[in-house]
Amino acid sequence: MADTRNRLVHALRVLEEQTRRRLGDPQRPLLLSVRSGAAFSMPGMMDTILNVGLTAEMVEKMAQDASFAWTAWDCFRRYLQNVAMSQGVARDVFDAIMLDFKERYGVVRKIEFDAGQMREMAYAYRDAATSRAVSFRDDPVEQVVQAVLLVMGSWESETARVYRQRLGLSDDWGTAVIVQRMVFGNLARSAGSGVVFTRDPWSGGTGVNLYGDFTPCSQGEDVVAGLVHPLPVSERQRLSRQREANASLETLSPGVYGRLLELAEKLVLELGFEHQEVEFTFESGSPDDLYLLQTRPLRLLRQERTAVFANAKRLKSFQLARGTGISGGALSGYAVFSSEDLEKIKARHPGRNVILIRPDTVPEDIPLILRADGLLTARGGATSHAAITAKRLGKVCVVNCLDLQVSEEKGIAKVGNRVLKVGDALSIDGLLGNVYSGSHRIIKTAVKNARFRGGML
Repeated sequence: MADTRNRLVHALRVLEEQTRRRLGDPQRPLLLSVRSGAAFSMPGMMDTILNVGLTAEMVEKMAQDASFAWTAWDCFRRYLQNVAMSQGVARDVFDAIMLDFKERYGVVRKIEFDAGQMREMAYAYRDAATSRAVSFRDDPVEQVVQAVLLVMGSWESETARVYRQRLGLSDDWGTAVIVQRMVFGNLARSAGSGVVFTRDPWSGGTGVNLYGDFTPCSQGEDVVAGLVHPLPVSERQRLSRQREANASLETLSPGVYGRLLELAEKLVLELGFEHQEVEFTFESGSPDDLYLLQTRPLRLLRQERTAVFANAKRLKSFQLARGTGISGGALSGYAVFSSEDLEKIKARHPGRNVILIRPDTVPEDIPLILRADGLLTARGGATSHAAITAKRLGKVCVVNCLDLQVSEEKGIAKVGNRVLKVGDALSIDGLLGNVYSGSHRIIKTAVKNARFRGGML
């Protein structure tokens, strides 16, 4: 362990020289992202710790700069939650705190909190974590060591084990850990973060056509963890598949979009890489403030035949809502909201499909997704970890259904005046994104007749 720590300290000193920033220095802070670097992609299975290097004393000093105060407290809040969740605290604990503060201050979106309210909430996060025996480090270097060990330890988590077993991946391979300097997509409303594919997975073309999700004033975990209603990256994407969105990265930040397109074309057309899946952050609307955080090959799934509903015209009277179709075709089944619901419905209706309804597409739900036949969520985009996992596992998936309101405590969902309960018959279309009440006849058809070209794998 001493040798590992010494190697980390040496690498950190090199990074400090390269960035001209220092760990623990509130004037020139070096904050870090610590995440998995496994040989194969395991979306959402491994822990990620953001904003490593922050202490309460540092944040108090950094927040004296009024222009950075909100961002500093937001970063500290995220760091505390990441460490706590890596030590077993449920996401629901922090979601409840966030909801309480929103109700207390009459806030709809967290960007509407002022810096003082964000400070109060960050300390509420810390109190909730420490009351559950979570261990935090006050020394920035020790924070890095702790974060590296937490990420490595997450390789052995039950969720990661189940995922590898399902996909036939070896437990013996282990993982590396990547430590990067943080950039701040939560600096202002003109900043943001997202994930983009260099090729539209729903198009038959092979050229560079950007398709993805982004969220203003956010850090990367917001999009990949499926916690938000993301906006589309391109106008083409918005007009073809997400008309409910009122803007895209292309219209809100044309300079950033143009630079992202330029880099995508360079990777694929000039350097000869296969199509890529790219995580990015931008600190302002300037193309000079765009950063590519990670890029990996984009895997596409081809289908010769897909399931469609037999009578599309008749279905119009049953349509409840529309989200973003991610994978699969038509599916009818029974609505469930939890593991207990799933067991009950499977026992009552053996051999029948179940559709898991969730407020978002958080990675913690992946064990449930493994056992369900379909997934329907109120939030989350095409590039969230759980959505990509659902695709890899061959599940029918519809996300970002804006009209859907899910109450986990009550085990119900509302779409307008319609209430969906456990065991209700429900149908979803992973191609079109439509959601219908009832169960409907399904047939198989050739992919070209279903207007489907490809999909994410």
